[in-house]
Amino acid sequence: MTTQRRDGDVTTIARIGHSEAMELAAEENRRFLLLLEQLGPEHWGMPTDCTRWSVRDVTVHVIASAEAQASPREFLRQAWQGRKLLSQNSSQHWATRHHDPFSLILTGPAGGRFRRRADNSDDLEIDAIECCRILSGRGRPQGVLRHPLPL
Repeated sequence: MTTQRRDGDVTTIARIGHSEAMELAAEENRRFLLLLEQLGPEHWGMPTDCTRWSVRDVTVHVIASAEAQASPREFLRQAWQGRKLLSQNSSQHWATRHHDPFSLILTGPAGGRFRRRADNSDDLEIDAIECCRILSGRGRPQGVLRHPLPL
């Protein structure tokens, strides 16, 4: 694959075609594989620039993303599972950021029940995706949801 230098107004650069995109993807995959082949067992658990993600986590993410793009069925499976995982991980992380008692019932496909009760606090029932929106600052918090979670 050759590299071409393009100078000028970016609005005049033609969009790449399918065959060029496939060549670029193949080259990136080749380089990624070469990098992975250089890793030893001691490297997989090392931290990365993505906080809370190890080398293994990033690698799995990249490979799973490629699988999802190659198969509509796999894409839907991952999207369904990802919604559940996002809800669960967000709730667990959010709970470590404050000490208030709560009973949170998240509804929808990504739902679940999460609680830390030290009193007789009422259940707060809310859609899981809406809860993530509120905790990230894109909704109106109520009660214990006033504790933000940077997403």
